[in-house]
Amino acid sequence: MWRACSDSLPMLKKLVQKTIVSSPLCASCLQAPEDVLHALWGCKNLLQVWSSEFKELATANHQFCSFADLFGVLIKNQSNLEWFATTCWMIWNRRSKVRMQQPVIHLDRLSSSARDYLSEFQKLRPKAAN
Repeated sequence: MWRACSDSLPMLKKLVQKTIVSSPLCASCLQAPEDVLHALWGCKNLLQVWSSEFKELATANHQFCSFADLFGVLIKNQSNLEWFATTCWMIWNRRSKVRMQQPVIHLDRLSSSARDYLSEFQKLRPKAAN
């Protein structure tokens, strides 16, 4: 989450500026430059992922300035941050696999897979001492 909030992930928008790639457009939707906010939240293809938990926020016309801005709103609203972080990680992991032409989980299953992954992690982590 720190790398996403500090805008230090290698996104196409930045890679174009460094002349590593020629197009900044998101490979998933081909409609907007790929920055952290777009790749992890704003891409129209991710609406089905986010609408299960954050439907009101995902479908609202709220324009976030950055991923850190979005994360700040979620913290302020005391939203399900663990699931949000797990889902972001799964989206990022899926994006990397697509680029490497590896098999990926379909987006319509990503939300429930993130929930299952988080649940398994929570069952296995040691309980905090009181």
